[in-house]
This record gives sequence, structure tokens and C-alpha cells, in this order.
Amino acid sequence: MYLKFVDSRGLKYSELKSCFSVFGLKSKLQTLAASRQSLANIDAFDFIRSELENTARLQLGSAINTESNLTSKVFSNIATSLNINIAGYTSRFGPVHGFEQVDQFEHATLTS
Repeated sequence: MYLKFVDSRGLKYSELKSCFSVFGLKSKLQTLAASRQSLANIDAFDFIRSELENTARLQLGSAINTESNLTSKVFSNIATSLNINIAGYTSRFGPVHGFEQVDQFEHATLTS
């Protein structure tokens, strides 16, 4: 809902915080990260530079992904992508068990 609001404002990419611009430029950023082809990287970078002064078009369909289980790690990733400070929530994060972090928020979600 909040991303729809940001998208509806009609702001340019250069006027948005980076965390929101990423939602519109993600495919080109992925090309930069994954491609080993100079021409593809140059094209992607040129596209990003040229788009900064254009109206942002956020791709909302894949913006938020709970990965089917809202762990503290997933919650932190979502909050960061929306520029939400997680400091007020970390007291609910429990100890690390193995590779997954179990927390009170996750426990309440799974048991409610």
C-alpha cells in the first residue's frame, strides 16, 4: 500500500530515496551484477543514468516477498527496502539457532 502511494506521487528517480528507486531499476541493476558482457553492462548503466530524471515507475508486483515465512531476517530485509528503521523491533528478535534466526514475532505468527 505504501509503495503504491510512493509510486502515485509521480516523482523522478532522482527525487526518491535509493531504497525506492531500486524497485524501478532492479532489472537493470541485476544485469550489472550478473552480466560479464561489457556491452550489456554499459547499456544497463546508461539506461540507469538516463532514467534518473524521468518519472519513476516502480515495479510493485515483486516488491515485497515474505519468502512464505516472516522470520526476523526476512522482516529486516523488507523493512530496510522500505527505509524503515528496525531498531525498535530488534528486541523481539531471539537468539540465533543454527542458520535461521528464531524470534518472538515469528513464533507468534506460526502459533496464532
